[in-house]
Amino acid sequence: MSHSLAAHFDGQNIVPDEPVQLPVGQQLRIQVEIVGPSPPQFAELLGFASDLPDAPPDLSAQHDHYLYGTPKR
Repeated sequence: MSHSLAAHFDGQNIVPDEPVQLPVGQQLRIQVEIVGPSPPQFAELLGFASDLPDAPPDLSAQHDHYLYGTPKR
C-alpha cells in the first residue's frame, strides 16, 4: 500500500503537515522528494494578461470596468 503526504524538515525530524493515521510501531519505507517553492497564486494568469497585445494600459486598475461594465473609478 502506498500513501503520499506533505511534510517538512524541522532541522532534526521530518514532520507531517497533516494528521497521519498509522498504527504505533508500523514499519514504513519513506521516499523523500524535495519540492521547490510554488509559484504565487494567479502567476500564470498575470503572465498571460501582461502579454496581451490589445490590453488597455489601465487593465489592472479598471478590471471591474472591463469585466463587468461598471463605471471607471
